[in-house]
Amino acid sequence: MEEYEPVPGWPADSLIVDLVMQSSQNNAGTHDPLYLNARVTVSVDMRAVARNQNYNTRVYEGSAQLFDPGEYALDARIEFRNGQWNAEPGQFTPEFHETHMRTTLVTNALVQSTVHVERDLKHPTYLQRHQNLPLCTDGAASGRWIPEKNLPASWKQWQYMHPAEDRRVWVPYHCRLRRISHAEFVFHMSRSWPSVHWYGDSNSRRTLRPIVQAGQWCHTNNSMRLDCLCNDAPKDLFPSE
Repeated sequence: MEEYEPVPGWPADSLIVDLVMQSSQNNAGTHDPLYLNARVTVSVDMRAVARNQNYNTRVYEGSAQLFDPGEYALDARIEFRNGQWNAEPGQFTPEFHETHMRTTLVTNALVQSTVHVERDLKHPTYLQRHQNLPLCTDGAASGRWIPEKNLPASWKQWQYMHPAEDRRVWVPYHCRLRRISHAEFVFHMSRSWPSVHWYGDSNSRRTLRPIVQAGQWCHTNNSMRLDCLCNDAPKDLFPSE
């Protein structure tokens, strides 16, 4: 797929900088199996600090806190959104094309492109110690996606969230999220909020489907098919549409 070419003179909408785990190897040369192929991604909070009018450049600074051991590489991108896309069937307009993000920072002598974090077995955020953390009190806790197969064998399924389609589990840094059944969720929702108005697009509809259908929609090994990801028809859920 060809890279999106921005309209000349059109500024970028955003600068996105991440630190992406490349390896779980420590200084001794061994890999931590808890983080094997995890590719933990940590967003860097970027701030514009200066602009050089002569060279039409901007200077940014940013910070990030890394908890998981391993080697991280810098991934910096600018994003242009003067293109539009729509994944709904029959609504694609040929004059618009999918917008792509373009990597703009490359490895060179002026950029420290890798960061290494040593393993601390006693640190409370170390994955092996996760079950010692208190339960989360809201759903906005920061964390990382970890492959389910990497989780300690001693963990029970009810002790962590249900994995996403790619079999990765969201594991917060400073608290625990336990698995909640659809029946339990509906019970507590109906007691506190018996009527809920749900606004959104097709992505929101797919989020609503498992709740309405007690977790049975696309809850199979074939959940990566198109109608589960982005091409579902609304009529079986909302016949009036």
